[in-house]
Amino acid sequence: MKTEYVYQCNIPASLTQQNNAPYVGKKITWGQCPILYSELLNELKQCNADKQAIKQITEGK
Repeated sequence: MKTEYVYQCNIPASLTQQNNAPYVGKKITWGQCPILYSELLNELKQCNADKQAIKQITEGK
């Protein structure tokens, strides 16, 4: 993986804030698995959307 540094870009703070990890207790039931999966998938989609938005900003689009 290549590390790229971006300087002097006006990236909104909302795009660089940490995403919320769903709560997982000490014990999880099989019934909770689909809910947890859905929450994790939604957070992953948000992370990817944030990365795409940052990429557009840094590329000047």
